[in-house]
Amino acid sequence: MNKKIIILFALLTISSCIKVDESYKPPNYIKYLKEVERETIQELKKKGLYISGIGSASMDCISLVDLSFNYNKLSDIAKARELLVLAAEILLTKINSHEKIRPDLCNYPFNISNIELSLDFKKNDKIIKNKRSKIVNFVTLGKGIIKYKYCEPSNYIFETLLEESFEEAKEKVENGSKATSVLQKSQS
Repeated sequence: MNKKIIILFALLTISSCIKVDESYKPPNYIKYLKEVERETIQELKKKGLYISGIGSASMDCISLVDLSFNYNKLSDIAKARELLVLAAEILLTKINSHEKIRPDLCNYPFNISNIELSLDFKKNDKIIKNKRSKIVNFVTLGKGIIKYKYCEPSNYIFETLLEESFEEAKEKVENGSKATSVLQKSQS
């Protein structure tokens, strides 16, 4: 018991002697990246996406930006695709249009391989098993690939329902929008 107290006291004494460099200031690109993230988060909040995680990778330059969101509604693959494409497009637009951050990007323009996104959808214990293929719990975007996943609420084991490139998803969203607009025009 006495040895533990002595060791604890010694560690506290040593740690109190370490001088903190108060002159350290983080690089400006950290401030610019936070501005981009804040603007993106605010815009996506209007679409019902609420931030749940933020990350980035940088050594000498920013190589990756990672954001995670919650969406408080059940979703099918089409809705999940639409939300993920929207989030990716907004994030890329915010990054590439921020002139002060450009010199600190590893590549400009920043592209889909430089971002990671995940969307976590509302869980519902009452989902009927035979309808589960239409329900998505979790969607990820990484290295330009989107994975739509489903998880049984009781076991938390994810099953990938569909995998597609971001470009394929974007094309489906755009074609869906065109089909909708043509349909709306014909009904007018």
